[in-house]
Amino acid sequence: MGQAENAATVWQHFALHLAKMGFPRCFYGLTRFRFEQASGEPADAFHFAAGMDDRLQSYLRSAEFAANPMYRWMLENTGACTWGWIDVARRADQLSATEIAALKQSTHLGLGAGVGIRFAETCHRIKGAIGLFAHITTPHAEVDRLWRAHESEITALTHMMHLKIASLPLSPVISLTKRQREALEWVADGKTMQDIAVLMGVSSATVEKHLRLAREALNVGTTAQAVARATLAHTIFTRNKLD
Repeated sequence: MGQAENAATVWQHFALHLAKMGFPRCFYGLTRFRFEQASGEPADAFHFAAGMDDRLQSYLRSAEFAANPMYRWMLENTGACTWGWIDVARRADQLSATEIAALKQSTHLGLGAGVGIRFAETCHRIKGAIGLFAHITTPHAEVDRLWRAHESEITALTHMMHLKIASLPLSPVISLTKRQREALEWVADGKTMQDIAVLMGVSSATVEKHLRLAREALNVGTTAQAVARATLAHTIFTRNKLD
């Protein structure tokens, strides 16, 4: 996993290890270029799933799942927590009617027991979380036992996976040409339009064309925003081959 050069390979290795420890189903989400009070553009969100069909993946990305108390826990906390706490909260009448309805829907879809992990933010623009799920018929008590047995190993694996994927370019989510990336990199280095034209061996008008197309591809209004978004997505200044 550490030597992988693309996110899909990292995920495949990770999911294989998790299945061996009793969690054959998992759903990972990474959001980049977010703001303090919002997650940013949907195009900046990236998801991986294992052991789940398209219907279940769509549900986990929907507003319906956002009403699930486990989703709320991951928004408000950092670290790991099994779904067992939900039973305790429900018996104590600490869940809203909306949350109880969301739980019923989750259970109906086979998400009755699992573990939620919210990663600590290494950058306030990036947020990531993962849900781990045992087999459909596995009760909370068994998930808690699996978690106790493998907590240290799973914690290490999930954080390694998250940090590795967060460091990789997520093409084709953001697709820039080689010349567009080169122009953005020179801007990031503080070069003027005239400097960039000389360095790239083209006219200033051509440089501006590359930057305009880069802004359009990145869905931003300014070149400064384009540099920021491309940097966070590891689309520029990367050794990985994107062309």
